[in-house]
Amino acid sequence: LVVDDSSTARSFIRNSLQRLGVQIYEAEDGDQAAAFLREDPDRIDLIITDLNMERMNGDELIAIVRGELGLEDLPVIFLSGNEDKTKVLTLFKLGATDYLKKPFLQEELVARMRAYLFRVQAQYRLQESVARLRDMNVVKDQFLAACSHDLRSPLTGILGYVQLLEADDSLQETSREMVQGIRRSGDYLLGLIEDLLDIGKMAGGHHDLRMNPQDMAEIIQDSVRTLKHTAQPKKVTVNVAVGTEDTTVMGDSAALMRICNNLVSNAIKFTPEQGRVTVSLRDGRDGQRVLAVTDTGVGIPAEDIPGLFQRYTKSSRKGTGGEKGNGLGLSIVKELVEAHHGTIAVDSTPGEGTTMRVVFPPLRDEKSTRPPEVSHEAPEIELVLPGRPQAPRQPQPTRKGRVLYAEANEEFRQAGAQLLEKMGYEVTVAVDGEDALRQYGASLKGTRFEAVFMDLVMPRLNGLEASRRLRKLEEDLPKDHPQHNLPVPLLAVTTSDIELSLGDCLGAGMNDFLTKPFEASQVAEALERWALVPA
Repeated sequence: LVVDDSSTARSFIRNSLQRLGVQIYEAEDGDQAAAFLREDPDRIDLIITDLNMERMNGDELIAIVRGELGLEDLPVIFLSGNEDKTKVLTLFKLGATDYLKKPFLQEELVARMRAYLFRVQAQYRLQESVARLRDMNVVKDQFLAACSHDLRSPLTGILGYVQLLEADDSLQETSREMVQGIRRSGDYLLGLIEDLLDIGKMAGGHHDLRMNPQDMAEIIQDSVRTLKHTAQPKKVTVNVAVGTEDTTVMGDSAALMRICNNLVSNAIKFTPEQGRVTVSLRDGRDGQRVLAVTDTGVGIPAEDIPGLFQRYTKSSRKGTGGEKGNGLGLSIVKELVEAHHGTIAVDSTPGEGTTMRVVFPPLRDEKSTRPPEVSHEAPEIELVLPGRPQAPRQPQPTRKGRVLYAEANEEFRQAGAQLLEKMGYEVTVAVDGEDALRQYGASLKGTRFEAVFMDLVMPRLNGLEASRRLRKLEEDLPKDHPQHNLPVPLLAVTTSDIELSLGDCLGAGMNDFLTKPFEASQVAEALERWALVPA
């Protein structure tokens, strides 16, 4: 864009630059040029403007270009016979790219414009390369996510059958060691798949967080319950200590659970036999919440700490029980913490232990919730969770409990049903949500189920909608019905990659949830919380 109130000057510049093969637009003054740029700023790659013009001078034009239009990278070249160095300095302060003093040689003008246009072309090529790389990265992330999803389902089924084999008392010791080796490798692969799914979501900008007030004490307890089985082989004690009356954190429940799971899992991994892991929550400064995970483990050498939160960086050491890592967990934690506008830091002494400390920002204009009173070992904690409908306490059954297990995947369904049967429950299976509703409705006319396990992702009718309809069946029972006002304990069964929060499950009428592949101990704890214990 050539801006000059002299038609002779514009003609000279146009004729000089045509040899460069560029499209030239003209404006008679700054006002006309500003209107042109407002209409379509992307048409222009370089501005050549006179300084002194009628209606609007060049310095006023550049103020609009840099300020109003925000075109910070657009080259603006000034032409003027003004030799006042103060004025020239002012132009550069306003954002001028270059200054050419009149009169000038045609060759000088062409040489300077060629240099700037070369930069513009290089910038275009760079942008095109970046766009191609981004497209390739999206394809890579999509492929990675698809592979991870496809790998997760059969692997979860394998781990379900492995759990059944581990529970078989007739298994010989040599065979049991082999099965345990399969289990360890399977757990490692499952963790790797989950990490890759998270990395893919973050890289593609698809890790949408549902920010709501969350009870951090509840999330800590659920995390410790989930990971307790990994501490048992090494006899590691996991304690929970809550030192604040208000445990509310603004965040996404699934992301906060992921943060806790990674930190607690790491602490257990690097803690030796009969060691101790403490998960604490306390008040910080100015309403902050501080989550700390402290272990009595091997510690981290000072030289390893700077790279601790970088992707694909891992220590050369294995866990104290031979556990492997993939170098992704802590980088995911850092990204999730920062997505919550928090910070994470580490204090460690080799040979003594490590503390991972996460600081969450204070809530702003949010109602806080009072947490349950907890400050003892996680295995013995019983919580009534805020907002979670509590099933009525029923007499302990004198016979084996009758449960309904709704699962769309045949391998999961068979493995889950066998696991429940080995635990002493009488199991009826359903292949989808509609089948589950039909069987539950029939049970209300005879012997009811004492618990329902509901897969969230099923054909025809998903788990959330099936749960809503199941609760409606119960609400519509007449007052003289033996099960009136006695809702069945309803447990969600899900994979960790499902983008649903605990709030979604509670809103559908569910009481609790299990993550596939679940342990027999996790099932037992969930059922015990709802007073269903096998005979």
